[in-house]
Amino acid sequence: MQEIDLIFQQYYRPLCLYATHYLHGIDEAEDVVQDCFVKLISRSIMPENIKAFLYISVRNACIDLLRRQSPIDTEISPTDLCGVISEDQAQESSFREAELWTAIEL
Repeated sequence: MQEIDLIFQQYYRPLCLYATHYLHGIDEAEDVVQDCFVKLISRSIMPENIKAFLYISVRNACIDLLRRQSPIDTEISPTDLCGVISEDQAQESSFREAELWTAIEL
């Protein structure tokens, strides 16, 4: 149990700061980080790279919390987007995105 105390002391504050970049609130960030430490402690086997496990867990927990707080509206119809972006702009954006993905894959 002393090992987890050292890990907590080493990573708690940096993880809270990291979480505030997603959540913009220290209380929510602390809750997320504490939950991630609980998950770490409840594991039967400690991960090989604890730092990576914690940072990935915090990031994913922040994203999950943000999704729960403001779910995506799946009831969007094409008429809802009228006047937001023209057909030409949408096509140009699609071409640029395809070029970027092609460049990344090379």
